[in-house]
Order: sequence, then structure tokens, then C-alpha cells
Amino acid sequence: VAAAVIAVREDAGISRRVSRVVPMTSETMNLPKRSSGQTVYYPGEATAITSSEAQWTQVVLTAVKRAILTKVSYELLQGSVIDVAEYLATEIGFQLAWQEDNEWVNGDGTGTYGGETGLISALGAAGKHTLASGDTTWNDVVLTDFETLMGTLPGKFWRSPAWVMSRAFYTTVVLKLLAAAGGNTIQTIEAGWSPRFFGYPISFTDRLPTATATGSTCALFGSFS
Repeated sequence: VAAAVIAVREDAGISRRVSRVVPMTSETMNLPKRSSGQTVYYPGEATAITSSEAQWTQVVLTAVKRAILTKVSYELLQGSVIDVAEYLATEIGFQLAWQEDNEWVNGDGTGTYGGETGLISALGAAGKHTLASGDTTWNDVVLTDFETLMGTLPGKFWRSPAWVMSRAFYTTVVLKLLAAAGGNTIQTIEAGWSPRFFGYPISFTDRLPTATATGSTCALFGSFS
């Protein structure tokens, strides 16, 4: 059932679709990371140029085992009119994808998330746009909030940015703002469109809030690869 589980997992979850997936051949893997670069100097005439070097560190990847155990009787497998094995493979793949997305978005480094740190915890205060005091519900979100959020993304990450949000947040907030912006006709609203916002694609996950929650992170914007 491995192929079925993998197929469902990659179809149901978004973390593997929008992130860079690094195959690992062992339990741990080291990837080089640039920590600092060379320095530009302005030497005078006949003056030696000060040397400088790029510095590198290591990002250590450690594999985490995830498991689901389900017992099924032989009689049920043989006598059921439903393909139980196929159903279980689909369900296992879905649950693995569901948990991977949960770690990817909400992981706080605890055992609840397999020790993984997710995007929200990794962002910190500097990488977030928080609504002004008194703005506590989705109805308080306006277009300028999204523009301000996009402005927090450093220039080096603008190669292929995208949005991540729940479908409920998209339909309740983003779609309403787009429709209110004007320029729509019955034909355009009826036909629909590929979900994009400010020209950038949107991926949906219910691991981000699906209803107003004070103080919660409701949308992510960045280059997730």
C-alpha cells in the first residue's frame, strides 16, 4: 500500500507541494548555509586590498519517524464488499498529510508536533503584520493589511512568493475584498478564476484558522521553497 499512501499524502497536503523537499539517505543530513559574505573595500592607490571570505554554517536535518497502526481482521478483508485495504491506505495517507501540514504551519518544537518547528513559530514578531489595536475580527481586515504584510518579506525572498491560507479565510475575507474592489461583471463572477491575490498564487490548508480567532495568524506570504 506504500504507493497509495504516498500518492494520497502528496495530493491531500500542501507542504510538500509548495516547499523544497530534500531526499535523505540517512537519519541525519547536513546542508551548507551561507552565514556571511565577502566585504567591499575602497583601497587607496598602491594600498593592499583587505581580504575577506564568505562564511558557511551547517543546517542539520534529522529524520522524524511518523507511524499509524491499524489492526484489521482477515475475515473483514476477505468478506467486505468495500475494499478495506484501499480505504485504509487512503485514510493513512490523508492523516499523514494532515499532520505534516500541522507541523509545517503550527509546529512549536514540542512532542505534539514531533519536535518540529513550523512557519508561525519560526517567523517571530519581525516577520508578522499584526492588526491595529481594536481590530480583532476578520471583518476588520482591509486590503492595506495585506499590502503591509507583503512589505515585510525581504527582497531576497521575492523569487517565487505565494500565499497560504484556509479556504474559509479566502472566501470570507480575500474574495470579499476582491469583489468589492470593483470592475466585476456577472460573467467574471460566474466564471470564477484561479485563486491568486495581488498576482501571487494561493494554496489552501485548514491548518490555518477557519474562523475568526483573536491573535491568530490567518495568512502566510513568502517563498516557501
